[in-house]
Amino acid sequence: MNKICGENAFAPASRPVPRGQRRGWRAAAAREALPSLVLAALFALVAASLGACVSPSAEPDFHVSGLVLDARTGTGIPGAVVEDSRWGARDPRSAVSSGDGSFGYFTWYEEHEIVVSAPGYRPASRTLETYVIGRSPVTVIEFKLEPLEPGASADD
Repeated sequence: MNKICGENAFAPASRPVPRGQRRGWRAAAAREALPSLVLAALFALVAASLGACVSPSAEPDFHVSGLVLDARTGTGIPGAVVEDSRWGARDPRSAVSSGDGSFGYFTWYEEHEIVVSAPGYRPASRTLETYVIGRSPVTVIEFKLEPLEPGASADD
């Protein structure tokens, strides 16, 4: 028997708490911290994806492939030069299309123009689009080049 407070001074409450309603200080602290943890995790995910998209890498790690076709006949154009437009301090990357007009090369995952030229055809370009969240490991681009009229130059 406790001389100061009586016999049941340190005994647990006599009324039991239903099983689903038991909440100690740890559960309450976790419940209060949950929104902050979710926000921190979301911030970390966005920051990581942004870093993957815009961080300069030493070597290009994004694969661009596709076809260079004659716009009139639909046949592949061999020997077409497919290259990144010059931007920043990086050297542009390029490839030459094979006999069936297919090409492929690695470049950086940054938004920039890709330019295609071939003898006897008007040059074409397309913007390589990138996304802030999510990243495809490869992109496929189809270029359809218009043949030049006899006596015309690519600069006309």
